[in-house]
Amino acid sequence: MKVYIISDIHLLAPGETSKGLDTAARFDLALNDLAENHADSDLCVLLGDLADHGAEPAYRQLESRLKDIKVPVRVLIGNHDDRDTFRAVFPNLAADEHGFVHSVLDTAKGRLIFLDTFEPDYVNGHLCEKRLAWLSARLTEAADRPVYIFMHHPPFEIGMRVDAINMRDAAAFRACLTSHGDVRQIVAGHTHRTCSGVWQGLPFINVGAVHYNQGVKFTGTAGPVPRYLFPVFTSIMLLGDDSLVVHHQDVSTNRIQLPVQLFPEQRIQEIIARGGRISA
Repeated sequence: MKVYIISDIHLLAPGETSKGLDTAARFDLALNDLAENHADSDLCVLLGDLADHGAEPAYRQLESRLKDIKVPVRVLIGNHDDRDTFRAVFPNLAADEHGFVHSVLDTAKGRLIFLDTFEPDYVNGHLCEKRLAWLSARLTEAADRPVYIFMHHPPFEIGMRVDAINMRDAAAFRACLTSHGDVRQIVAGHTHRTCSGVWQGLPFINVGAVHYNQGVKFTGTAGPVPRYLFPVFTSIMLLGDDSLVVHHQDVSTNRIQLPVQLFPEQRIQEIIARGGRISA
């Protein structure tokens, strides 16, 4: 199973920019890569911070683009979003009985759970008792299957100042996940930083942003954290029966592609035909 992941888009009204960046144009770079190189994806996940200020014109921009995506899409919200405005524009997208933008997807590779960590008037993420109860029920239903969690706010720390604005309910969240016993991966955005690791026994990846991306500046280091206009990051998750691989890639236009003749397809096929031997 192939999942194309996009995070932290920060759309605005047409013609507006965020920190000098045309985020709609950057989002289009990701969507073009999806269409041109990964049209065989089984799913596209948008990990939140869809809008820069949670305004309706931004969601209308998103709405117009979602119509052109040829693969199924799951959409989450982040701290820059507004749940009420989002749901007014997308009334038919999945939500639970309390209006939280939660959903599940059962696949041959396991259950994918998509969480709503948005909390009004907070930069930090939150999973209240209602949301944790919903998650617990969905995990119980998947007792005999692997589970993959998608969310905007990371519950884990990455050693940078952005840790101060991650999810506030990490202990309760972890207890909920470990009660299941087979959570294979946590996928989060929010930090504008690509990294991966293990959090209290649970593997995670943090997906980079369509918006600006942060350089490495660890907690306690003096000076501002560098922000880079490029690259535009997306990630691709490959779920197998006994494996999970995540590729992180730059889809921006400042890449230079090597001429194909440096390693032509015919040469590759010859090596394969010889079982990997360089010469016959």
